[in-house]
Amino acid sequence: MPAHQRPALGDLLIGAAIPLTLPFGIALEMALLCLAIYALRLLWRQRGRPWPNALREYFVLALLLWLAGAISAIDAEHPGRALAWLGAAIGYVLAGAALVMVCDDPDRRGAVLLGAAVPVACWTLDATLQAVTGWSLGGAASADRLSGVFGADDLKLGPVLALLAPFLLIATQQISARRSRRFALIVSGLALTLVVLLAGARAGWIGLAVVGLALSAHWQAHQPRRWLLALTAGLLVTLLLTGLAYQQSERFAARIDRTLTAFDGNRKGLDHALAGRLPIFETAVTAARAHPLNGIGVRGFRQSYPRYAASGDPWVSPDGQTGASHPHHWVLEVAAEQGAIGLLAWLLLTGWLIHRWWRADTSARSAALAPALALLTLLFPLNTHPALYSSFWQALCWWCLGLYLGCLSTRAGTSTEPQA
Repeated sequence: MPAHQRPALGDLLIGAAIPLTLPFGIALEMALLCLAIYALRLLWRQRGRPWPNALREYFVLALLLWLAGAISAIDAEHPGRALAWLGAAIGYVLAGAALVMVCDDPDRRGAVLLGAAVPVACWTLDATLQAVTGWSLGGAASADRLSGVFGADDLKLGPVLALLAPFLLIATQQISARRSRRFALIVSGLALTLVVLLAGARAGWIGLAVVGLALSAHWQAHQPRRWLLALTAGLLVTLLLTGLAYQQSERFAARIDRTLTAFDGNRKGLDHALAGRLPIFETAVTAARAHPLNGIGVRGFRQSYPRYAASGDPWVSPDGQTGASHPHHWVLEVAAEQGAIGLLAWLLLTGWLIHRWWRADTSARSAALAPALALLTLLFPLNTHPALYSSFWQALCWWCLGLYLGCLSTRAGTSTEPQA
C-alpha cells in the first residue's frame, strides 16, 4: 500500500477497533488495551503543550464519573467489586481519550467514523443471512430469535445494532453516489429494522425507533413536510415488517403479545410485560433509599440484592446469596449503586454534553451526529437498559463519549500527531 494511504488505514482501524471486537470477549479487551496504549503515546507527545479543549473536557467528565464511583466504594457493601471497577475504568477512560485526540483533528475524524461503520455493516449482513438461512458467524439462531455474530448464548444483537445504527446510516448517506443515496439508505434501514425486530429485544426496538426519529428530524430539519412524509413512510414500512414478523415468528409474536399486557391496568400485567422485572425495579429503589448519598457501591447490586428484596422475590437465588445482575435501567443502577452523588455526576455530564451540542456550529454537529445519537440511544430513559457499568457497555459508553467530544471540536486540521 502506498505510504500516503497508511495514516487513513490506521484511522479506519482506530474507528473499527471497538465495534469489530464487541462479539469476541478477549479481543475487545485487547482492543481497549491497544487504544489505551495509543492514548498514552499521544499524551506523551503532548507533554509541555496545552491540551486540546476537547481532551480537557473529556478528562474532567471522566474524573467526575470516576470520583462518583470512588465515593461509592468508601463504604461499599462489596468493596472488592467497586475497587475492581475503579481500576478497570482507567483503561476505558484512556481508550476513549485516544478517540478524542484522533477525532480532534478534522483531517482524521472522517476515516475514524467510516471505520466504525464497517463492522456494523458486516454484523447487519451476517444477521440478515441468519434470518434467511438460520446460520451466521455466531452459529445457529436461538429459538426463532436472531443472535447474529454474538451467538445464541449472548443475545445482545438487537440493542447493540440499534446503538451502532447511526454510524452505518450516516456513512451510507455520506459515501453513496447522489443518484443512489436514497436507495442505499432504504436498503440499510430496512436491513437494520428487520434484524433488530427479529433479534427480539424490545430495548433494541425502542433504541432503533429513537435513532430513526432523531436522524430523520436532523436531516429534514428545514423541510418539515418532507420529514413528516418520510416519517409516515418509515412507520408504514415498520408496521409492515412487524406484521410479517408477527405472522412468521412465534417468538416475535409472543414478545408483542407480552408487551401488550402492560395495558391490562394491573400489576400482574405490567410485571408480565416487563418480563418479570418489576421486583428488580422495586429492589433497586429500596437499595437507593437505604443508601441515598453514595449508594451500595458500584457493581455491587447482584450481591446486595437479597438484602433489599421483598420476601418471595423470584430473582433471589436459591441459596439466598445473589439476585438479579443489574436493575435493567441505568438511572436505577446509578441511584442504587452510587446514590445521589452518582446521579448528580451523570446529570452534570448529560447537561454538559447537551451544552456542547448547542454551542457547536453546523459542521461540528454533523461530524458528531453518529456518536451523539449512539449516546442518546444508550441513555434514553424510556427504555430498559443493560448493565451500564459492565465491561462490555462501559467500553461502548466511553468509545461513544470520546468520539462525540472529539468530533465536536472545531480545531483546524493538519495535525502533526502520530498516526496509527
